[in-house]
Amino acid sequence: HDALPIYGNERAFLAAIAVASKVRGGIAKLSKDTGLNRENLYRSFFKSDPRLSNFIKIINSLGINLKVA
Repeated sequence: HDALPIYGNERAFLAAIAVASKVRGGIAKLSKDTGLNRENLYRSFFKSDPRLSNFIKIINSLGINLKVA
C-alpha cells in the first residue's frame, strides 16, 4: 500500500475523511455514532483542527485504521 503523505496536507486529509463520512451515511449518522454534534463535526472538517479525541472517534466510527510508521 502506498502511504498518504500527510504533512502539509492536513486540510486535504480532513476533506477526504468528510467525503468518507458522507459515503457512509452522512454527517448526521456520524454525529449519532460518535456522540459529537454536527456543528462540531463540520467545524472539525472545514474550519479548524479537530481535537485528537474527536478525530479518533471519527475515524473509528468510519472504520478507518491508521498506521504510524
